[in-house]
Amino acid sequence: MNEKINYCGIDVSNETLDLYFKNKEGIEQHLQVSNTLTGFRKLLKEAGNNTHFVMEATGVYHLNLIFFLNEKNVVLVL
Repeated sequence: MNEKINYCGIDVSNETLDLYFKNKEGIEQHLQVSNTLTGFRKLLKEAGNNTHFVMEATGVYHLNLIFFLNEKNVVLVL
């Protein structure tokens, strides 16, 4: 059986990432994490394995997150 794909919208700023997604129970959730490696790891843990990430590429604050998600072979749409 195929798992349902979850989507996570990310609002990027210099210091934080605001995430909007449905958690494992299907409840819409907002989570704010730091725009650091620690925050990136928490993002993946909370959003789950079968998640496609979506963000607007403005400025340069999203670049480290892009490299991190690419290393993890995660689907990312800019």
